[in-house]
Amino acid sequence: MIAIERYGHQKIDFLKKMMPFPYGIASHDTLARVLAKLDPMVLESCFAQWMSDVAQLSDHEVVAIDGKNLRRAWDKHQEGEVVHMGNAWANSNRMVLT
Repeated sequence: MIAIERYGHQKIDFLKKMMPFPYGIASHDTLARVLAKLDPMVLESCFAQWMSDVAQLSDHEVVAIDGKNLRRAWDKHQEGEVVHMGNAWANSNRMVLT
């Protein structure tokens, strides 16, 4: 089970406020197929626009950002490249991005 599927199962009551989900949460295989079809450049553009809108709605509140290299973790496809993890927290929006 991928994290998105797990999140869906954990938050099904919240998600049903926006959609009925008559067949429940999609399987990890279905989610993987959908995500594979997304154009990364379009997704990046949509995300940037969304964050711009959030910044305007929150009166450009400062967002706390933290990042680190994960110990003993590296990208096996990029020899020697360390895996990085970042977090951003916007208090007034009660939102964290990891």
